Amino acid sequence: YQRRVHGVELVRDFDNVVILRSFSKGYSLAGMRCGYGIGSKDLINAMQQKTKDSYNMNILAQAAATAALVNCDAAAQTWEKVRSERKRVAESLSLLGLYVAPSQSNFILVTVPESFRGGAESVYNELKAQAIFVRYFKHPRLDDKLRITIGTPEENNALLAALR
Repeated sequence: YQRRVHGVELVRDFDNVVILRSFSKGYSLAGMRCGYGIGSKDLINAMQQKTKDSYNMNILAQAAATAALVNCDAAAQTWEKVRSERKRVAESLSLLGLYVAPSQSNFILVTVPESFRGGAESVYNELKAQAIFVRYFKHPRLDDKLRITIGTPEENNALLAALR
């Protein structure tokens, strides 16, 4: 049983919850470096007093963010493409014998055992040599994993072809 709760409902129910959202991936505005927070008035006011930078967001970023919020249909299409591609890539990697952790984001975390082409670091280097960029973390508990951002169907096809 999995109950989905929209973040705003949590904010309404708890005065110590803040939802932070970025416009980077889902709204295709990564270069704008903007986002927003939803929380109780008291919590947001306290945060603004302690964290507000002396430089406000520029007018172009404000206009782009406003347009993105007004035109949520475009973002919803992007979100659906990411969900669809994430599912396809995860299923394809599973068929190669790799474990893909459940994900609801724009990336997946894939366990790459040593028996698969020498392990995560080796696969990372192979992909990098082919200009396919994934993240490898040489840290305990992560050194057998790759973080793979879900890209376009063409980018994802190149990744899958390189791993076959």
